[in-house]
Amino acid sequence: MSKRLIMICAIAFVLGLAVSAHAAVQNVKVSGDLKVSAIGRDQFDLGWSDGEDNSNVIMSQTRVKVDTDLTENVSATVRLLSETDWGRENQDANNTDIDIDLANVTMKEMFFCPLSMTLGRQELMWGAGFVLGDPDTNNTVNTTTWAAGAGPIANRDLSLRKAFDAIKFNLDYNPLMIEAFYSKIDENAQTGAQLEDKDDIDLYGAKASYALGDKWGTLLEGYLLYQNDKSGSALAQNSTPDTIWCPGIRAVAAPMKDMVVSAEMAWQTGSKNIAGVSRSREAMAAQATASYALPFEKLKKYTPKVGAVYTYTSGDKNPADTTDGRGEFKSWDPLYENQGTGKIYNVLFQNTSAQSVGLNASAVPMEDVRLLLEYTDLWLVQEPNVDRWGHQTTDLFTLYGIDGNSRATYMTGDAKHLGREIDLTATYDYTEDVQFGLTYGAFMPGNAFDRKQNGEVATQLIGTCAVSF
Repeated sequence: MSKRLIMICAIAFVLGLAVSAHAAVQNVKVSGDLKVSAIGRDQFDLGWSDGEDNSNVIMSQTRVKVDTDLTENVSATVRLLSETDWGRENQDANNTDIDIDLANVTMKEMFFCPLSMTLGRQELMWGAGFVLGDPDTNNTVNTTTWAAGAGPIANRDLSLRKAFDAIKFNLDYNPLMIEAFYSKIDENAQTGAQLEDKDDIDLYGAKASYALGDKWGTLLEGYLLYQNDKSGSALAQNSTPDTIWCPGIRAVAAPMKDMVVSAEMAWQTGSKNIAGVSRSREAMAAQATASYALPFEKLKKYTPKVGAVYTYTSGDKNPADTTDGRGEFKSWDPLYENQGTGKIYNVLFQNTSAQSVGLNASAVPMEDVRLLLEYTDLWLVQEPNVDRWGHQTTDLFTLYGIDGNSRATYMTGDAKHLGREIDLTATYDYTEDVQFGLTYGAFMPGNAFDRKQNGEVATQLIGTCAVSF
């Protein structure tokens, strides 16, 4: 869609709301933000170079948001988003497009009860984004319309696009909160007697949260996601769709002053469609986090804080197995997770078949300056099966490049250590609304990789200037 047409549609939408309820409009608020990033990335294929795994670009990301209160219980939100790499307008017609990032209406106290409904394009974020937060799992973006390597920005994992097309209901019985939604993930347009209207991806979800009101401020959550994926070409053979039932639980508490801990576990059942053969799913994942603001009086002015994260996602010894559909498929599906944005490993690996330990420490060494140091170690949960040349004989592990395409990997076959990453970030609050940032990251491959083929250190240096208004 052209920029002019999108602008016309957005203006017409806002004006339409204003005309239909002009007498009831109580408030209109315009806000937004602008972020300019200089990005330098190198060796994101860990050494097996094909000329596409380095990136040296300047990227602009601009958002303008309009919030309107039509009546006391009816409000609407429209947000426009533009993401562009400098100097690519003559290479990609989409480079100057302005997209509708948010477009929804919220109605509260429906049917004379504490029920609200949000209809349209909106963000869905559960907890820390372990299973739900980004429609394309944050290491790529908009894959249904961008070809691999194409699109207005090269570093797609840094995209701000996080919205789902959905209808969401919230029931507020404080301290009990209930949420349910339906989202259309992919509306395919394939044709044919067996594919018409049978090739979409639909997502359903329900969550209940309860605040115990104890001295620890404990919050308990239980949820269920269901995805029905009928997009595979194997459906032409009348095979079963790819389905996921994902129940999970999460708890957050503050067991002592200045400390917050959380734990989350989720399971996946259903069926996995592999080349027309259906295997039953049996996967699980877990995550535990802790953060602690150090209480030492002498360090108080530096506001030091430390934290830790452990994540586990199950894996399958042979995820490509189609032997009569026998054997449970144990690889965790990342679904719509939204974690690790900006990290090198988030580009290189999917959040599956691995476990990781992360440590972090932050401090304010001087006024308006904050330093953050992060360390992450990652391992496979299954040793890869490889031939004598280091090629995988089963599709256990996939390495991705900046463009979203898979890369050649050479594995040792007798080790699980994927590698470790160190990230150092400095931010400076120039004013209340303007912030400068600088991040350096380095990923060192572990002994799961062949040192001669995939032994190079991947690095990145990202400088940013962000303005909000």
